[in-house]
Amino acid sequence: MRGIYQLPFLSYREQMDLLKNRGLFFENEIQALKVFEHISYCRFNGYFHPFWIDKQSKVFKKYLL
Repeated sequence: MRGIYQLPFLSYREQMDLLKNRGLFFENEIQALKVFEHISYCRFNGYFHPFWIDKQSKVFKKYLL
């Protein structure tokens, strides 16, 4: 028997909106959507950890470059 997923399905646009609501900035949203179509959110998720304020809220730290 396979596991039951707790999270709802999100389209690529909804995934991007979720990250934006958590403080992530996309310089080029059209290009970001193309990337999400080829590399899944789950794959990116592992790289987000160092940039979160804390693991519970998953809100991104503010960076000025």
